[in-house]
Amino acid sequence: MDPLSRRLRQLYPSVQIRTSDSREFGTNHLLYIDDLKLLAKDEDVMQKMTKETEEYLTHIGLIINRDKSATNSSRCADTARLLEGPETYKYLGITETRYSSVSRGMYSRICEEIKKRVNMLLDTDLSAKNLFRAVNQYALTVPNYYIGVVPMEPYQFARLDRMVRTQLYEKGAHKHCANISRLYLPHPYIVADKRKNRITIVEIGITSQNNLVKTEMEKKDKYQDLGKQMKFQTFGNHDTEIVIIPWVMTWDGVVTEFHNSYRRQLGISDRMEAQLQRIVLQQSHNFVLRELGVAATGITALHGSHNTTHREQNELTAIGISKKMYDGVSQLKVRYRYLL
Repeated sequence: MDPLSRRLRQLYPSVQIRTSDSREFGTNHLLYIDDLKLLAKDEDVMQKMTKETEEYLTHIGLIINRDKSATNSSRCADTARLLEGPETYKYLGITETRYSSVSRGMYSRICEEIKKRVNMLLDTDLSAKNLFRAVNQYALTVPNYYIGVVPMEPYQFARLDRMVRTQLYEKGAHKHCANISRLYLPHPYIVADKRKNRITIVEIGITSQNNLVKTEMEKKDKYQDLGKQMKFQTFGNHDTEIVIIPWVMTWDGVVTEFHNSYRRQLGISDRMEAQLQRIVLQQSHNFVLRELGVAATGITALHGSHNTTHREQNELTAIGISKKMYDGVSQLKVRYRYLL
């Protein structure tokens, strides 16, 4: 099909297409194996391109499959099915409207396909290990084909996750409903004090100065739902006090103005805090050295020498700073088959 592609590019004008990242490129057709989509600004050019394509396919022993082809140009209605109103067509497994925008029902179809595959796997006699491996590799990989083409928001992925876990529970693969927050949130330090009727959740984080305040707020907020659920599950008492303490520091030991109140709640003294800051700085320093490929002993020698090379000075400087649609376009989608 490469000769046909080259001929279409040489004989007919291109159409400017805008990509998802706001870039533009010009082409008059899209070709993938046996799927061909023709694009033109006016119907005269579209009709000529269609005739050119039909002649080429006839010469190489192929014919256009009209049942699987579609167009929004009335002049090509004898070659492909004419789309009218809300009618759709399928191109590379994706249902599109007559304006080449993704159909609204695509997300539902993705969900149905995942649900069908999960149910099929749950009806087998696979062991637990092989079952979950099969679910991950066979069912949950379905959206990978559509990412970047079908718009999907984070809440839609969460809905998919909840759907799969509901199926696992209904089929007996999970004996108890799984708490999504418990599954995906990093494991914090949790202290349940039954005498004081208090649950303390401590989350530790190391970040950059630009993200320090944001990270501290996120760590304090993201465990709110988990804390509310733990009130009843841990002590069976809705009056249980939930204390969430984010202990956050930058790579170079900088903290926020609220850090002192958090560490006092944890009972961390000034001496212990200084020790923790020293450890963070040391680990950051070692990490930078590993990234630069410089041995710690070599750096010590460089600091003590007055005859450092330009490259060595650059390495020392690096260590110091490292802390820191196709609207209005006629189109024809063609699916061809062998002529018997």
